[in-house]
Amino acid sequence: GAMVSASSTATLRVTAVRAEGLKNLQRIMDQDPFVELELDPWGHTAKTKAASGVNPVWKAKHNNVMELPYHGRPVPPTQAFLNVRVMDWEATRASRLIGAAEPVALDKIMKSEYVQEVVLDLADKEGNFAGTLYLNVEVVLKGVVEVTVVEGQQLKDLGQKLSAQENYVRVFLEAANEDPGVRPGGKTKIAYGLNPVFIKRNVMAFPYEGEDEPRLFLEVWDKEFSRKDRIVGRGAMMLTTDNINYRATPKD
Repeated sequence: GAMVSASSTATLRVTAVRAEGLKNLQRIMDQDPFVELELDPWGHTAKTKAASGVNPVWKAKHNNVMELPYHGRPVPPTQAFLNVRVMDWEATRASRLIGAAEPVALDKIMKSEYVQEVVLDLADKEGNFAGTLYLNVEVVLKGVVEVTVVEGQQLKDLGQKLSAQENYVRVFLEAANEDPGVRPGGKTKIAYGLNPVFIKRNVMAFPYEGEDEPRLFLEVWDKEFSRKDRIVGRGAMMLTTDNINYRATPKD
């Protein structure tokens, strides 16, 4: 078998749907509430355009679909949080806070393959109830898949008699919605023996813009100088948002 470690910049897609019973900061005209997001610990931000009133509904014209990159390792979902605020847009001064929610932990959200409705109670600066916010949250694999080839264990012996087996690993990423004949790929430098440890050129990054789950293909080859290289074994793995780190086992 061969150990590989795959990490991905997943995308957290948040859709602002509506709010109910917002605290009203305006005395004469309707207030102009918008939703503002911040993803900790990376500090990525996004916001909608302003809707209107104390029971606003955000639609496509308000840019209500927001996307934030989630970088995965080395920060686990239990240490990543989505901060959510509803602000009142002002034309002549800084926007004012209507209400903020408790930070949303991403551990459960990152494990789901489906769109989740998230209902948040908001509190103003004094801690008083300031309304209820409704969001839809979805995780999609979109960004960069980074693959690190770590080591091989008990690789098939191809019968090298005079020297240690010289192994290298080829890695391919294939998106489910792409032409299977077009596969971004890369390969490592050589590591020796039946339990090789790959150190040189063992990290590969593949840009990935699809939303279907990509497949990772792995091939271990024996380098030959007087004849064609020989295959040691191959394997494949479907990448999902909750199996970012895994062991891939090549087969004959």
